[in-house]
Amino acid sequence: MVSDSDKLKEAGIHFLTAASIFERISLESKGLRREELSLDFSETNLRMCQCITRAQAQSCAFEKVKQSGFNKFNLLSQLAMQASSYYSQAYHLMTSSSMSRVVNLKKFSSIMYFNKCVFEAQANYWMSEKCVSNIKNLKSDAGKAIAYINRALSSLTSLEEQKANIAPGLYLQRENLFSRYSKRKEYLVQVNAEKYHEAVPKTVDDIDCFPFSQPLSLEEDLSCPFEGREVLERLVPLEVNELKGRYKVFVGSIIRIAEKVLAEANATQEAFLARHNLPACFYAAVEEEKVPEALLVKIQQCKEKGGMRLMKVALDGLNYAAASSESKINSMIAQLQYEVEEDEAFRQRYGKQCMLTRSEELVQPLRRQVQYYAQKLKEARKVEERVGEIFVVEEENMELIEIDKEELMAKIPRSENAGRESPIGLQYA
Repeated sequence: MVSDSDKLKEAGIHFLTAASIFERISLESKGLRREELSLDFSETNLRMCQCITRAQAQSCAFEKVKQSGFNKFNLLSQLAMQASSYYSQAYHLMTSSSMSRVVNLKKFSSIMYFNKCVFEAQANYWMSEKCVSNIKNLKSDAGKAIAYINRALSSLTSLEEQKANIAPGLYLQRENLFSRYSKRKEYLVQVNAEKYHEAVPKTVDDIDCFPFSQPLSLEEDLSCPFEGREVLERLVPLEVNELKGRYKVFVGSIIRIAEKVLAEANATQEAFLARHNLPACFYAAVEEEKVPEALLVKIQQCKEKGGMRLMKVALDGLNYAAASSESKINSMIAQLQYEVEEDEAFRQRYGKQCMLTRSEELVQPLRRQVQYYAQKLKEARKVEERVGEIFVVEEENMELIEIDKEELMAKIPRSENAGRESPIGLQYA
């Protein structure tokens, strides 16, 4: 561990910055589908990295206070307990099913468990020292001092089952702490037996956690150039950059093909209209005394496809789809609100022990997506209403395609009616 106080402070700030970056990445990746993300960007892995970097920052704060030389037993105890809590969270995330079935993190999880137990032991040791200082101030805490040192030894003893997975150098730290705490316990027991004669309680109060600091706020737009970006880009393997370049070329070729297909489709459409004299033939139809044969063929094709009935069914289907989509959007909004309320209830219940990011922040990308689709649905509703209004107005005219050829011919006005409006709503020249 670094010994210089300023270096410890600088290291702690860097670790907090790293935690902030992991949190920012987690928020940025919320809008992506799960299958688009690698394990590195999974929610579990990013939460685990946040816990590890926060634990490292907490460790720096603990060492800085310990090296200051002041007898801040209560602060040391709370800092150590918070570090133990972070390492515990990281350990449980590493050993979760979503991580263990993909990658083997047994050695790393053993390190997390080791740090969790060591900091838990140190928290109880420093709380024991606080009780010893209370004795000097004529307070009766000799029994509590022994109880806390017992808990410290118990935390170190729990590491024996992980000995095979812990590096010898790390395990030696455990042995040194266990030896020192054992000697301290012998001394406290002896002093208590000679002077205070206090009973050792079976249970003592839990130690509060004191976080060194929350992750720093990142205001940078990570998609734009920023200081230090070139360092990160040099960490990207050459193969990845080559694939990135090939991907851009591939996307460009797809765009060019799509543009070519679109141009061909437009040319085909224009040729079709010109071949059938459209839309000119519709204007010509109103100047003749009979319906053109080509138009009768089109009318017959409309009848075979369902005619007016098909259009009404389609409009009804649109109404149903819109109502169903609106119901789903309202359901999603309600689920997101329920998640936020559940998170707030959880925080009120566990207080400072809950150090994870608030659901209110995590659901923001999802809320923006839901609002985006809600706005699109609103716009679609307006278009649907306009189409419905047009359909109602023109329904009588469109029903002409349902009548027989002879009846349709009879409805066409003769040339002497020129200048007056026809029964089918068209004005003759």
